[in-house]
Amino acid sequence: MHTQHYLLCYDICDAKRLSRVHRYVSPLMLMIQYSVYYAELMPDKMAYLVKKLTPLIDAKQDDIRIYCIDSLANATLLGQCGAQGIAMFDSQGRSMWGGQLAKSEQNKHDND
Repeated sequence: MHTQHYLLCYDICDAKRLSRVHRYVSPLMLMIQYSVYYAELMPDKMAYLVKKLTPLIDAKQDDIRIYCIDSLANATLLGQCGAQGIAMFDSQGRSMWGGQLAKSEQNKHDND
């Protein structure tokens, strides 16, 4: 079994439930935006997190989405992404902030 890259996003309607979800997610995943987290985890660790989160939410009001994604090294980043001086590396030592704005898009904006 090998690690997977996950993106977890949530929209929790109640402040108390939001706090509980945040407390469970934060130790295992890196917050990349408010209510958006990233981690490279073993699938059984993510299954454990899902099991712990399920009773914390109101399924009729709250929303948690977990996506199995490609590494952040392949992400397209715009604006101040990673500008806080944080260096992140995956388990193979590759930079997690390796994604760049596509050349055609960059040239398009340079000409505006």
